Amino acid sequence: MKQYFTINHWVDILRKLSQEQRGGLLPLTVLSRLSGLKNYALRKALLRAEEKGLVERVYSGLYLNKFATVTVEEIAMLINRPCYISFESALTIYGIISQEPFVLTCATTRKPANKSTSVGDIVYRHITAKKFWGFNEKKGILIAEPEKAFLDLLYWSGKTRGRFPDLDEMNLMELKKEKVFSYAEKFPLNLQKYLKKNNLME
Repeated sequence: MKQYFTINHWVDILRKLSQEQRGGLLPLTVLSRLSGLKNYALRKALLRAEEKGLVERVYSGLYLNKFATVTVEEIAMLINRPCYISFESALTIYGIISQEPFVLTCATTRKPANKSTSVGDIVYRHITAKKFWGFNEKKGILIAEPEKAFLDLLYWSGKTRGRFPDLDEMNLMELKKEKVFSYAEKFPLNLQKYLKKNNLME
């Protein structure tokens, strides 16, 4: 086991991981195995590496390799599980809303939280376990279907802001009306009435 781990040691390891296109996000267990350091020695060495801009602590026990290319979506999936991308962020991806949010918005069954990293900011909004569905997975990233992201936003807005968002600013042609109808049956009646008022439910 190395008693002293230099900055050059970190550079060699982190660059190698980035060249192999792996190791963008590194838990303490992996860093301990790669460095041969444990506990206090590992944390002290990581603090030096962070001061030099080689790594960034993004969450308890999780570090970002600054030599690697990591997206905010990848970070979001790890630091507040379970979660999936939804609300404004998903709707922007699908072209339903045009104004791109400044943060990545995610749905989670855990407590609401805001996380800030050098890659981007993440907002986690709470939904109940019964509403944790309607998403797909691609390369480890979970993202809501267009219709579910739409309903998630309406539900969250109605519950937290006391009003539903203005649908005139959305491209609703990108939504499958029959799927909106089917999914909406699992949401509160006031939301369903709002959809009927706007001809999105029969």
